[in-house]
Amino acid sequence: MEKKAYGIAADIGTTTLACALTDERGQVLSGISAPNKCAVFGADVMSRIEAATGGHLPKLKELLRAQLTALFAELISGKDISDGAVASITLAGNTAMLHMLRGYDCSGLGVYPYTPVTLESEEPGVKEILAPDAPVSGLTDARVCIFPGISGFVGADIVSGLYALDIPFDDLPRPLLFVDLGTNGEMALVRGRGEDARIAVCSTAAGPVFEGAGVRFGMPAGPGAISEVYIQTRGTDRSGADVRCRVINGGTARGICGSGILEAVSEMARNHIIDSTGLLSEPWFTDGMNISGDVRIYQEDIRAVQLAKAAIRAGTESLPLSCGMRCTDAAIVLVAGAFGRAVSFSRLAPLGMFNKAILGRCRTVGNTSLQGAVRLAAKIACGHKKEAMSRIRLIADRSEEVILADRQDFKALYMSMMNF
Repeated sequence: MEKKAYGIAADIGTTTLACALTDERGQVLSGISAPNKCAVFGADVMSRIEAATGGHLPKLKELLRAQLTALFAELISGKDISDGAVASITLAGNTAMLHMLRGYDCSGLGVYPYTPVTLESEEPGVKEILAPDAPVSGLTDARVCIFPGISGFVGADIVSGLYALDIPFDDLPRPLLFVDLGTNGEMALVRGRGEDARIAVCSTAAGPVFEGAGVRFGMPAGPGAISEVYIQTRGTDRSGADVRCRVINGGTARGICGSGILEAVSEMARNHIIDSTGLLSEPWFTDGMNISGDVRIYQEDIRAVQLAKAAIRAGTESLPLSCGMRCTDAAIVLVAGAFGRAVSFSRLAPLGMFNKAILGRCRTVGNTSLQGAVRLAAKIACGHKKEAMSRIRLIADRSEEVILADRQDFKALYMSMMNF
């Protein structure tokens, strides 16, 4: 019998660590995710960079390595995988998290011009990414490959995502806009054909709300999370409301995930439960709005959504402008993120997170950072690493960062898009 080869892929995000076990054909055999334990040092990247430069880098490194070890062990637990059968471990993630995993000096990421130690693809040994003295059966011979990054704040997760999408650079008739709704709010505008194909990238601080964090009852998309919300007010004074929800896997709601919080706030705007500035009306301003069970939406939750959606809207408008285009020139808008389900962009129209003219072109594509890592792991497992890395380097080399903070149009758009 022919010996099977397996690969493990991981997306090391600010808010969530997501991992998958794949075979050499790219079929995902099992998956797992968990909140990033580095959150004890802050929910956002800058807080963790400050912690790393303030003497906590060894602890951050220890937390990441221990968590990856535990997740990998759970991935292959109960599987008939012999020692040495896992041929590859591929890692994608934002630049700061990968620096902390490797134990690199993060001080350059905390001050302008946000200079990383390295953005190159790396191939450390297995023992350099797992917890010391914690061997995991099946991983001893795995070849580790870390995706290259583009800049301090446009990381390997975007390169991996673009690799997963397999964009046809040689035959791209119209521009494509790629938006990753994560904590960093990274984006890429792909335009041109063949040798003229170019990728403009940027990041904008959206916060962790899209991943179900940073709100009172927020949680990852999993069993017990509210993923859909429908609201209908009652009476001419709109003093009452009927709320219907979908809970992942049914049962009692334990919290609300990214798609759920976006739909909840969008429905509040549609029903004028919040005004154009995002202010909750009574009777909900004081006690929050009950969504299901004990889960409520509070004023500070709405503010978190406002900040996130304004950052994304301003970015999707400003990035094309930097290339002499408009967002409406994009033939399709691919939206990545760890949502509870495929997002209905028409239902999110009241948020104003995307230009109404492109809502019909928006498509959700899931966690593309993890998908790209899975694809590379499978390529390595079946002996096609050279071809895969050539494609990945092409993506990184053709990408050029646009610093949105330097653009007046971004600043003006950000402020104007805060309202509903």
